[in-house]
Amino acid sequence: MKPYRAIYAISIFLFLNSCQENIPENASVFTKNVSELTSFSAVIGGEISADGLLPVSVRGVCWNVNESPTLNDSYTTDGSGTGNYQSTLNDLNAGLTYFVRAYYTNEKDTVYGEQIEFTTLDYIIFNPDISYGTVGDIDGNNYKTVTIGTQTWMVENLKTTHYRNGDPITNVNDPDFWLSHATVGAYCYYNYDDSRIETFGAYYNWIAATDKRNIAPEGWHVATLEDWEKLKEFCWGDGSKLSETTTAHWKNQYSSATNETGFSVLAADRAKLFTDNEWDFGHIAYFWTSSGTLDFPDGIIIFSDGEIRTQAQVEYTGRGYNIRCVKD
Repeated sequence: MKPYRAIYAISIFLFLNSCQENIPENASVFTKNVSELTSFSAVIGGEISADGLLPVSVRGVCWNVNESPTLNDSYTTDGSGTGNYQSTLNDLNAGLTYFVRAYYTNEKDTVYGEQIEFTTLDYIIFNPDISYGTVGDIDGNNYKTVTIGTQTWMVENLKTTHYRNGDPITNVNDPDFWLSHATVGAYCYYNYDDSRIETFGAYYNWIAATDKRNIAPEGWHVATLEDWEKLKEFCWGDGSKLSETTTAHWKNQYSSATNETGFSVLAADRAKLFTDNEWDFGHIAYFWTSSGTLDFPDGIIIFSDGEIRTQAQVEYTGRGYNIRCVKD
C-alpha cells in the first residue's frame, strides 16, 4: 500500500472511531400524552430516539399513584427497538391521580422518560345491555332504576339531603360521630367532600334510614332486610350478578362479575371513622336497611369475592353506610 493510501485509511478509521465515541450508549426516551381515558384504563404513548449505541431490548411505561414510578411498580412491555409505541394501562381505579413514565431497558441500563400525570374519570359502570328507568327525589336528584325479579330497585346510592317532607337531614363531618350510638339522623359525603356524590351518593346513619319522615322518594322506601333477602335469592346468593364489571370502584374485583341484573354495586366503603386514617374504598360495599332495632340495626355487606351478607347486624346505629331504595 502506498504511504498516502495508508494515511488515508488510518484517517478514516480514526474519524469513524471518533464519531462512535461521541454517540451516547443510551437513547433518549419521551413520555407522550394520555388518550382514551376511562374510569379504569388509559392509553399512554412513548417514543425512543435512534441516537443511542446500545439496542433497546424492552420498552413500555410504568405507573403508580406515587411519583417517580419504576419497574418496581406497575408496568407494561411493548416490544423493543426505537420509535413510537403505545401502552394500554388497565385495572385502574376511578377518580385517582396516577403518575407515569415511559421507559426502556438495554444490556446495561433502564432509562426513564419524563413523568406525566393524569386522573381517571369517575362514573358508575352500568350494564349497557339493560334499559333503565328513572326516579327523582325531593332534592331533584335523578336515579336509574331496574326491575329485578318482582322488585324495582334504584341502581344508584341515595343522595338526598332532605326527608320527604322537606326537613333537612343533619350533615356531620366528625369521624367520632360515625362511631357512636347516634340518636339524630345524619349524612356525610365520601371523604367529607361532595365532589364525588354523583358516583358514591351520600352516607347515612341508621337513624336517618328509619326516620318516619321517610328518606326515600315518593312511592319508594328504604330497602328492608326482606327486600335484600329476595334480591339475594333471585341472584342465588351470587353478588357477582349485582356488581360493576371493572376495577373502577373495586380494587380487587372478582373476575366473574357480570352485573347482569344492572344493579351496579360499587365498593364505596363507609364513612371514615378516625381522623388519622385514609378513606379506603374499593373492597366492600355497605348498605343500611330499614329493619332491625336500636340495639341491633340490620346492615348489608357485599364483598369483592361475591359474598352477600344479609344478616349483618351492626354494633352502632351511627355507622355511615349507603342506601338503596325499592319501589313500594
